[in-house]
Amino acid sequence: DLKDRVAAALDQLHTSSMLPILGVLPEIRSALKSRSNLLLEASPGAGKTTVVPLALLEEGSSWQSSGCTASIAIPSIVVVEPRRVAARSAAQRMASSLGESPGATVGYAFRGEVKSSDRTKVLVMTDGVLLNRLRDDPELNGVDAVIFDEFHERGVDSDTALALCREAQRFLRPELRLIVMSATLLGDEDDTQDAGGPASMGAKLVHALGGDQECQIIRSDGRQYPVEVRWAVAGRPLSALLARQEWLVNSMCDAIGEALDIAPSDGDVLAFLPGAREIRKVVQELYERGTQAEVLPLYGSLPKSEQDYAIYPPANQFVRRVIVSSPIAEASLTLPRVTCVVDSGLRREPRCDVDTGMPRLVTVRCSKDSAVQRAGRAGRVQSGLCLHLYSKSDFEAFAQHSPPEILSTDLTPTALRLLEWGCSGPAEIRTNVPFVDAPPEDALSNAFQVLVDLEAVVQ
Repeated sequence: DLKDRVAAALDQLHTSSMLPILGVLPEIRSALKSRSNLLLEASPGAGKTTVVPLALLEEGSSWQSSGCTASIAIPSIVVVEPRRVAARSAAQRMASSLGESPGATVGYAFRGEVKSSDRTKVLVMTDGVLLNRLRDDPELNGVDAVIFDEFHERGVDSDTALALCREAQRFLRPELRLIVMSATLLGDEDDTQDAGGPASMGAKLVHALGGDQECQIIRSDGRQYPVEVRWAVAGRPLSALLARQEWLVNSMCDAIGEALDIAPSDGDVLAFLPGAREIRKVVQELYERGTQAEVLPLYGSLPKSEQDYAIYPPANQFVRRVIVSSPIAEASLTLPRVTCVVDSGLRREPRCDVDTGMPRLVTVRCSKDSAVQRAGRAGRVQSGLCLHLYSKSDFEAFAQHSPPEILSTDLTPTALRLLEWGCSGPAEIRTNVPFVDAPPEDALSNAFQVLVDLEAVVQ
């Protein structure tokens, strides 16, 4: 019986781990019986990505909302991850806890790869796949709950998918449950003002999800294992590393060498760089320096076999490894032997070029949220260490959250999706669609004009 196997898996987690999320499961179950929506903030390593979907799968009780009761023997759950590698990894961990492979009770779906079956009750997908499903099936028939994981990344597709799920909940599926999770979702308790609006991200999310009457906030404090953080006290400032790639490469290689010397010798090192170009240069430089470890790249366009080799080391042998990664390893991944993280403090973000109107990627400082996420990778399986290439004062100057992509990127694809959803134009979108942050008026109008110029839509 599936519910018995899920209960046994959760019992095993209770007895074999110290996952902080286990302590708030009763509160989560209770909240979803009285409210439609939930915001869950839990520290990196708390176990939310793996445990919460399984806990909902086990619950299968009566969920009540707005006078509607859905008696669910075994609910069907969609988990939304911002990255393909995170979607596949989360599905593999949940399936493994049930003694299965992905494609049975737990499956995954993203562009170019689907593993699911008629037995699948938890389907982990990327935000783009969810948007396509909403286009084809606005009611999300057969889905009882949608969980948005690592929502703090604020990709435009994640924001759009959440807004459309809320629309579906309001007008088509009042019994649908929406859960938004992140390690750094709400910020400080006194963080009540943003430069561009009246509320913090947490308050904006509560408003978008129906206010206090429909949405509850739950926090799970404490990470699974402690992480010691060390800041740079000498060397070039972060602004210099941002300006000169060769300085960044040399500083990263020096820090990785230090990490190999001072971190536990039975653990791997995970280094964060903004993108594939820098990763390839650092991997090459480490080999040329004769680094006494296996050096592996990890980024989105790598073949699946190479990604899996970096994420899942051979179980029957130990060779110390250095995994040089883009931000795809920042969230939802458990790299089982990583005990030390080296963080560049940099990332790529999409921006719309004001001169050409075309999207482009720019290298920028990461947010405090991202820095916390990266450090947390070192404390997933045992106590860890994080070395930053930047100073504490550099960190204090970081923005708390990464800016929502919807405020700076080209909105033409988003405008087309919203037209397919049934919106009539920019005014209706900004007024009626429950975005956490409304798309900028000028950017949205420009996007619609592009669609008209391309004759993709009629004026």
